[in-house]
Amino acid sequence: MMLALLAALGVLAALLVWHTAERARDYLAIAVLALASFPLLVRGPTGDMSRHFPQAFSDGHEGVGEIVLASALSTILIAVILAAGVWWVVRLCWRRFA
Repeated sequence: MMLALLAALGVLAALLVWHTAERARDYLAIAVLALASFPLLVRGPTGDMSRHFPQAFSDGHEGVGEIVLASALSTILIAVILAAGVWWVVRLCWRRFA
C-alpha cells in the first residue's frame, strides 16, 4: 500500500516536472520552490509520521524504518509536486499577461 502511494506520487511528480520544465532555468526554479516549501511540509501531515502512528513506534524498531522512509519520500515528492504546479501557473500567467 505504501509502495503504491509512493510510486503514484513519484509518477505524478515526474510528469508534472516533465510537463512544466522547458529550459534549465525551469528545473532550477522548481528545485528552489521545492526547497522553499520543504520546511512548511515537514511541519504538516507528511512530515513526522510518528505522531500519527505511535503504535508502530511502541513495538520497537519493527516498523520504524518503513514509516520514516515513507514520510521522508512523501514530503520530498509533495514538495516537488507543489513546486512544479506553482511554476506552471506562474509561467502560464506570465505568458498570458506579459
